[in-house]
Parts: sequence; structure tokens; C-alpha cells
Amino acid sequence: MMENQQHSMTNEAERALAEAVSRSPSIVVCSASIQSPYKLKEINDTLLYNGDQLRLARRDHQTKEGTLKDRKRTEIEVYFDSIALNESDVEEVEIVGDQKFLTLHDAEKAKSGEAFATNTSVKSVKMTHLGLQDDFAQMFGDAIANNTTIERVCIDSNSITGTGMKAIFAGLGQNSSIVEIQCRHQKKLMATLDEDALPNLLASNTSILKLGIDVRSKLVKLKLDRIVNANVDRARKRRASAKHQA
Repeated sequence: MMENQQHSMTNEAERALAEAVSRSPSIVVCSASIQSPYKLKEINDTLLYNGDQLRLARRDHQTKEGTLKDRKRTEIEVYFDSIALNESDVEEVEIVGDQKFLTLHDAEKAKSGEAFATNTSVKSVKMTHLGLQDDFAQMFGDAIANNTTIERVCIDSNSITGTGMKAIFAGLGQNSSIVEIQCRHQKKLMATLDEDALPNLLASNTSILKLGIDVRSKLVKLKLDRIVNANVDRARKRRASAKHQA
């Protein structure tokens, strides 16, 4: 503990402290007044990593000793378990900034995306303000590649990067049921190369009629709009043909 000191640390002292903490595999708590946001982040990242490693080591030890007890799954975990097992007839999943979801381990958050792979009842998915990251996006992308029931998806306001977006668009490229997807306002910007990859990944999709995504490249936006507009035209022609035949 080094709080409430009479004098602030110099830049060199903060740099030395951050370096010392980053080299230690055992420190999990460090209380000090750090002015530099970069050094503070470096220290906090190290503490989080060390804490995770300590929990894993304890779990491994308990497993070897036979003292590990099965954790009771939370209400939100059981909810996604039932979706994955197709035990529920729920048609709409709407989770917005839910505190129970936010407290899940990252692995469980990611698994929630996988839950839709074999589900045949959910038609609408809205999961916003949940801090969803690329591991969720990867599993969700794999899920919608196989799902034939979901029609609308909204995953606005999360933390999905270009890597995760590419996984989702790859899944959309194989999907034939989703007509609308919204994935705007992510906390992390996509890299230019990731943006450039999206149109080719979506090119084989013929069902998307509404697409909401933030891209900086005007050319990428134009290509995506062309795909969606072509789908809209096909849908209009199908409706006109069906009406004529009736």
C-alpha cells in the first residue's frame, strides 16, 4: 500500500513501479496514486492477469486434490443453457445492460452466442450494452451460420472489433433467415483491412434487408448497400410474383 503520500511520484518512479509490477507473477493488489493513465492501465492489466492465474492455479489444485465443488449455475446461465438445449419455446431474447449478465465470466458470455446454433424457436435477438467481445462474436457467427430461425439481430453498443465483425459477417454469408442486423456503436473501431473484408464475406447472403454498421470507408459502405439493395429488389420481385400467382 502506497496511498496518501505527501509527494506525487515522478514519471521515472511510476515507470519503475509499472515495470516492477509487470515482472511479478504474484502481486494481485497494488494501491498507489499513479498519474499516468498508460502506466495505471499497465499495472491494472498485470494485476488482472495475475489474479486470473491465481484462480486457475487454485482450481487446478482443487481438481487434483478432489476438493473442487461444482458451482451452481446462475439464473442467466441456466437461461442460455435452455436455449442451447432447445428446451424453451421463447421467441425473443432481449437483454439490455443486464447486471446479471455483466457479472458472468468472459467464457460464459461467449458461450451465450453459441447457444443459438441449434435453437429452433428464437426469432429475435437483442443483446446490447453488455460488453460483448470478439469471443462472443466468433461463437455467434458460427451459430448463425447454422441457424435457420433467427430473423432479427441487434448487438449494438458492445465491444466487438473488426475481428469479431468478420466472424459475424462470415456467418451471415451462410445464413438465409436473418432479414435485419444492427451492430452499431461498438466501443472499438474496426481496422481498415477488417472493413474491407466485410463485403466479400456478406456477398453470398440473399436475405438481409436492413443492415446497420459503422464503417469509415465510403467504398465499403457502398458495396454493403449494393448487397442489401439487391436483396430488397429480390424480395420485392418474389412478393410481386406471389401476388400475381394468387
